[in-house]
Amino acid sequence: MKPSTRILTLAIVSLLVASSTAQSPVERVESQSGKAWVTPEVKALRVSFHTFDSDAAKGKVSYHIYKPAAYDREGQRRLPVVYGAARLGFKYHDLFRAVSIMGGGPLQAELIQAPRAGRQRAAEVLKQVYGGDQEYFKSVSPRRLAEQNAEAMIKGSLVRQVCGDQDETFGPNRDFHEHLERLKIPHTWTVLPGVDHNPMKTLEALGDSNWKFYRAAFGQPPGTVDKPIDKT
Repeated sequence: MKPSTRILTLAIVSLLVASSTAQSPVERVESQSGKAWVTPEVKALRVSFHTFDSDAAKGKVSYHIYKPAAYDREGQRRLPVVYGAARLGFKYHDLFRAVSIMGGGPLQAELIQAPRAGRQRAAEVLKQVYGGDQEYFKSVSPRRLAEQNAEAMIKGSLVRQVCGDQDETFGPNRDFHEHLERLKIPHTWTVLPGVDHNPMKTLEALGDSNWKFYRAAFGQPPGTVDKPIDKT
C-alpha cells in the first residue's frame, strides 16, 4: 500500500465511530486488571468489535473496524485505512501520509502526572506500560520521534492538532504544538473555544474543516464534491 493511502490518527474520537468514548492510556490502565485495554463494544452500522493478545500489554487489547459498503462489493479492492496512534505516525513517516492529533495524549515531556489522572495513576501507567522507565517513555514519545524525524516530516507529512480550550489536556497539547514549531514541522493548530474533552463537541466545532483535512490526506483534489454517504 502506498504511503498516500494511509492516515494515522490520534484522536479523542474514532473518526467513523463517533459515539465511542476515547481514553488515553493513562485512563485505560487499571492496576491489577486483566481487562485494562479492552474498551466497551460500540454497536454501530458496519462496525465490528475485535480483540487480540498483546505481549506489550500482557493481555487482550480491543479495537473496532468500520467497513464501508464498497468493502462488501469489492473485497479485493485496496481501501485507505485510518489508525488511534500519533507516535507511529511520527516514527513511520515514510509509511503514513498524515497525522491527526485531537485532544491527544500522553504528549507531556515526562510521565509524572497526567492531565486527566493524578500522580498515582501516572506512576501505575509508567510501571505497567513502560516498565517504570522514564527514559523509555521519552524514547517512544511523539516528542522524541518528532525530533528524530523532523527533517523528513518537513518534506512530506500532513499534520494537524486540535484541542478544546476547556480540555484538561490543553496544556500538554499546546506545549506539543510549540515543540513542533521549534522543530519547524509544518502543522495546523486549532483551538476550539468552550470545548472540553468531548468527541462529539470537537467534531461539531470543527465542522467541514474536519473533512477538508481528510480530503487532503487522501489526496482528493481541492474543491471536489464528496459523494453522498452510503447509509444502506
